[in-house]
Amino acid sequence: MSETGGAAASIPANSSDSAIAALLQYHVLQGTFNSSLITNQPMFLQTLLNNASFSNVTGGQRVEAVKINNNVTFISGLRDNSSVTMAVSSFSKSHHFKYLTFF
Repeated sequence: MSETGGAAASIPANSSDSAIAALLQYHVLQGTFNSSLITNQPMFLQTLLNNASFSNVTGGQRVEAVKINNNVTFISGLRDNSSVTMAVSSFSKSHHFKYLTFF
């Protein structure tokens, strides 16, 4: 998940591999989340980022998911917002996805 032109575009050329890995891990959620289950009551979803050098949350970094004006919106710890612009409505039964990413 990333705001338009966001995270990947802002990676400094001299970034360490661990910093880049942390950035990417922060933008991948653990689990499967149906957008219809996200309501106007905030949910805090765990990301793959659990490196204590880059996360100050016990058990791994989380992002807020909430429906605002009927749009699923993700809010970072820095209060940056990203909205789902296209949700996948279904997958064939032969596919199983462990992680959800959104950009």
